[in-house]
Amino acid sequence: MVIVRPVAGLGNQLFMYACARSLAHKLNTELKIDTRGIVNYRLKPYNIQATLATPEEIKQARQINVKNILSPQTDYQGDILFPYFLVDEKYFVDIADILRQEIILKEPLSSIAEIWKQKILSTACSVSLHIRRGDVIKNPAYVHIYGRLSLDYYKTCVQQLKDSIPCFTVFVFSNDIKWAKENLKLDVPVEFVEGCKSDDEDFILMSLCKHNIVANSTFSWWAAWLNSNPDKKVFSPDHRGRNYGHELILPESWIKVPVDYEKSVPDDVEPLLSIIIYAEKEAAVVPLLSAISSQKLKDYELIFIDNTSGLSESFYQQLTEKRRVTIQKANKAALFNRALSRSRGIFVLFLQEEDIILPEMEWILGSIYEIHINMLPDIIYSVRWLEENEDGDVIVEGIKDKKFSIVWDKSFKNLMYRMLYNGEKLQQLKTSFNTETANLSLRTKIFKRDFLKKHSVLFDENLKEDFQASFFMDALKCSENFILIGHHTVV
Repeated sequence: MVIVRPVAGLGNQLFMYACARSLAHKLNTELKIDTRGIVNYRLKPYNIQATLATPEEIKQARQINVKNILSPQTDYQGDILFPYFLVDEKYFVDIADILRQEIILKEPLSSIAEIWKQKILSTACSVSLHIRRGDVIKNPAYVHIYGRLSLDYYKTCVQQLKDSIPCFTVFVFSNDIKWAKENLKLDVPVEFVEGCKSDDEDFILMSLCKHNIVANSTFSWWAAWLNSNPDKKVFSPDHRGRNYGHELILPESWIKVPVDYEKSVPDDVEPLLSIIIYAEKEAAVVPLLSAISSQKLKDYELIFIDNTSGLSESFYQQLTEKRRVTIQKANKAALFNRALSRSRGIFVLFLQEEDIILPEMEWILGSIYEIHINMLPDIIYSVRWLEENEDGDVIVEGIKDKKFSIVWDKSFKNLMYRMLYNGEKLQQLKTSFNTETANLSLRTKIFKRDFLKKHSVLFDENLKEDFQASFFMDALKCSENFILIGHHTVV
């Protein structure tokens, strides 16, 4: 048995379903769906071949690294809990015909959608063009992940299509069709599709077009992939330019259109991350800055706390983006508080010269943003564990406390590097933390800035030692959503 838990929007849920469906097919076993706590379960209208998993079945299933078993040599036996989606058709292309039979609506199209269907099918050469608005306009968080495609992208795609196909009609789909009508101007025949009762109908109609121009969206990725035209031309943004998060792998035959993802984030959008650095010695800061600049993540601001004028003007001149905070005759806690008040990022990271930046930092923020974008965590806490004790509990580097180990192991070890804690699980985690463990396991701690402001969480300026651990403990007490990231397990 394979059990999958579809999350996020329709496109991401289809990736999870397709990967799990392929795995179940390889293992010649049944596929089941875990829908517990999922508010936006998007697969129900479709003809998917899976039943709901029972709590007992979910409990007994074992979570494993599916990348290792999605192969022709797969012979794994036992119940599998499929943990995430793999955004690459190679994991399910072998059952493409099966998926195209299953990813269809169970109910007939509405009367308006049926009219659009007949119009598309009767058009000699139909081209779907998807404009994603809505979430990437209203929620700045989405901009950091996906960017906003300019109208120039669509005009480029249309022009390239004209070079090979002289006559065609563009059918425009969007969650803001009014904006599309007002702003998209093309020198080819255009139809703006509207009046359908759901975006599921839009999705099916897009897949019926002979060619596709997709947006920065798994929704239109899947519509284009389901297009059964063997001679189809599919234009897509080249996702290799993205700064962080999952890279959406495009099929080999698709036409990849270059997009400048850094410029696609408007200047009026607050940065994803404020990195606040306490700096005294220039030589000590340079390696830290080198580690930051080597990350794929570019959407950040640097705030330097220079309490001793230890950084030269030439050092600052080398930085392309900087904000400098200079405070005299104050302790570190006061300096961090002052810098926090000046930060603009959605998340905040505090660093001192001796700190390190994990190579996975952009993966941490990018993946967390994509998976939990509708419920951004208050705290993202990264830890490294090295081994297990004789009872099978994780021993975090430098920490031997068994109670602490149990929390991290039983809820986290087999969950593919990350776990969202809230409710009762978070209360259990809070009881296991203390100043010592917060210090010993210190790696990378990232805080949501609005959360800190809402609860007035500040560094204790009366403390000379452990003021960072005290800050973290105060934040943890107020936290409602806490994400734990694990690295380098040995099992």
